[in-house]
Amino acid sequence: MSLENRTTIKEIAAEAGVSIMTVSRVFNHPEKVKTNTRMRVNEALKRLGYTPNTVAQALSNGRTNIIYVYIPTDIVGTNPFYLNVLAGIADRLGDKNYSVLMRKEWYSGEACDGIILMGLNEDDTQRALDLSSRKQVVVFGSLEGADSIDIDNRLGMKMMGKYLIKAHKKHILYLSIDAPRSFVGERESGFKDAVEGKASYEIAKTKNDTASAHMFMEEHFDWVKGFDAVCCATDEIALGVVNSLREHGVKVGEEIAVTGFDGLGREMLTLPAITTIHQPIFEVGQVLADRLMQKVKEGVQINERRLIAPSLYVNGTVL
Repeated sequence: MSLENRTTIKEIAAEAGVSIMTVSRVFNHPEKVKTNTRMRVNEALKRLGYTPNTVAQALSNGRTNIIYVYIPTDIVGTNPFYLNVLAGIADRLGDKNYSVLMRKEWYSGEACDGIILMGLNEDDTQRALDLSSRKQVVVFGSLEGADSIDIDNRLGMKMMGKYLIKAHKKHILYLSIDAPRSFVGERESGFKDAVEGKASYEIAKTKNDTASAHMFMEEHFDWVKGFDAVCCATDEIALGVVNSLREHGVKVGEEIAVTGFDGLGREMLTLPAITTIHQPIFEVGQVLADRLMQKVKEGVQINERRLIAPSLYVNGTVL
C-alpha cells in the first residue's frame, strides 16, 4: 500500500464484504476472481481512497516491474525507426507501471522481469536463443526458435515491386542495405518476388544513411541514370538518392522513379515526397510490450513468430 494511504487489507475486505483472501486475489490474480466480486472490491477501494503501491506489489510477487530493452551500439540513438518502437514500448509499459531499462550492452544479469531484443544481427543468434531459454524474451525481428514480432518486410517490398511494375517500370535498380540483418534479405526477396520475369533489375548495396546513399549516387551516377526506377530498401537511402538526382537536374518521378521503405516521416523531407512502405512501428512497440507482459504475468514460454502487415504510401516520386 502507498505510504500516503494506510488503509489495511482487512479494512478493504470489510468495506467490500469479502474475505481478506479475496482482496489479495483481486490484487495479485484478478483473472481468477468473479467479475461481480472484483467490482465490489474495486468500488470499496474507491470509497476508501486507496491507491496501490505498485512497487511493493511487484516485490511481493518476486518481480521488479523493470523491462530490459537491448539496442546494439551500431544503431544511432536518434534513428527515427527505433525511437518510434521505443515510444510504443514505453507507452504500453507505462500504463502498467513498468519501467524501461534501455541498454546498448548485452544483458548480463541485471534485475528485470523480461527482455526485449532489437536490431539483432546474424552473430547474435545463439546468445539470443540461450537468453530466451532462461529469461522471458521477445525479439523485434526474425529469430527462429524464439518468440518474435516483426513487420512483414517481404510482403511490404513485394507490394512496392508490384506497384513499380504497374507503373510500367522495366529496368529497376534495387538499392539494398550493406548489413547482416534478416530484414535486409527479406526485403530483397520480396522485391524479387514481384519483379522476376516482369522487369530487368540489378541489385547494389550501401550503408543505411542518407550521406552514404548520396555518395553511392555520386560514384555511380551515370550507371544509375540508366534505370527507370530505383527501389530503395529504406527512406534514408531514398533521401540520398533523390537529393543527388535533384542536384544533377534530374526530374524525380518524371525521368526516374524512386521509392523507399519505412514511412515514418522522413519520406516527406524532399519534394516530391517519396513513395514508400509505411511500417506501423509505434504499434509494433506496443505489441512487443503486451506480449512480454503477458509472458511475465502468466509465467509461460511462447515461441511464435508474428508478422504485422505494412501499407503502401503513394507520393510523388513514381509517375
